[in-house]
Amino acid sequence: IKRRCPPNEQSQDLESCQELMHLFFKGPARGERWVPWHCATCEQELFLFQEVRTRQDFSEEALFAMSTAFSASRVVPMWRQIILPALAKDPQAIINDPFALFQPGGPVHKQMVNWRAQGNILHTTSYNPYPPLGAKGDKFTDYIAKRHAEYADLGKRAFPLLQQQNNQTLMQQLDTHFQTLHKVGPTMSKVLLVTTHLWYPQLEILDQGCLVGDGAALAFDFLYKKKNTHAKTKRLHHLFNYLESFIDRLEPRFKPMLQFLSHESRLKFPEIPSKSLPDILTIYDLQVQLCEWRKFRKNVDKRMTLTKRSPPTFI
Repeated sequence: IKRRCPPNEQSQDLESCQELMHLFFKGPARGERWVPWHCATCEQELFLFQEVRTRQDFSEEALFAMSTAFSASRVVPMWRQIILPALAKDPQAIINDPFALFQPGGPVHKQMVNWRAQGNILHTTSYNPYPPLGAKGDKFTDYIAKRHAEYADLGKRAFPLLQQQNNQTLMQQLDTHFQTLHKVGPTMSKVLLVTTHLWYPQLEILDQGCLVGDGAALAFDFLYKKKNTHAKTKRLHHLFNYLESFIDRLEPRFKPMLQFLSHESRLKFPEIPSKSLPDILTIYDLQVQLCEWRKFRKNVDKRMTLTKRSPPTFI
C-alpha cells in the first residue's frame, strides 16, 4: 500500500482497514465468494479463462455454451472432476444435445449424485439457485443437472447474436434472450452478461451500461435521499459520471492503484484479454463493487466505522 500511494498521500487510513478486511476474507468473501476489482480474476471467471476458454478441442460455439452452462452451478471443483472430463469425450455433445448429456441416470448425472453424497456442494453459495418446491435430496441433483442442460442450450441459442458486427443493442438483446429462461432474472442475466463481456471485450457489450443487481441497492440508499428501486440503472450512470469527473479530487490514490493492479494482473494472467483487465474505471466494475461493498457493509462493518465523512448527497 505504501509503495503505491502517491508521495503526497498517506496510507494509514487504508492500513487501518486490515482487521476488518481480514474478517471479510475469512467470512462473507471467503474463496469463491470474493469478486476482486477486476471481475475476470475472481475464482470462477479465472477458471473459465484458464481451463475452458483456452481449450483447443472445442468449437467456439461449444466453448460459449460451456461458459453459460457453468453458471448453472459455478462449482469449479465439480466442473474439473466431472463435467470437463465428460465433455472431453465428446466435444460437441454440449451443442448437439445438452439434455441427453445431463439426463437423469446418465453418466454425468450419476457422478453428480455421488459427488453430493460425498458431502460436496452442487451449487455455488454466492447466490440462490431457487429450486422448485420439493426439490430436495436426489430431486435437487436432478434440478441442477437439468439446469446445466438449460443453460447450455441458452448459450447455444445466444451464440449467433455474438456474430453480428457493430450491434449497438447487443446488451439488451442478450439480456432479453437470457431472461426467456425460467428463473433467470436481472441478477442471473447480469452474471451471464459479465462473463460474455469478459470473453468478447471487442464487442464492448457492457462498455456503455450494465444491468444493476439487487446487491447495489444498499449503496444507492446510502448515497441518495430517496429510495427508488426503479431508478437503479439511472443512478448507476449518474454515480459513474460523477466519479469520472471528480475521482482525482475525491481519492487521488485511486487511478495509480488501478493502473498498477491492471498492469500486474495482465502479467500474471496472460490468458485474460488485456481489455478485460482495464486500467480505467468501468461502469460494470463499479456495479460489481457496489455489490461487494454491500456484502462488506452488511456482514463486517455494520456500524460503518470506515465512513470518514458524510457521503455526497444526490437527489
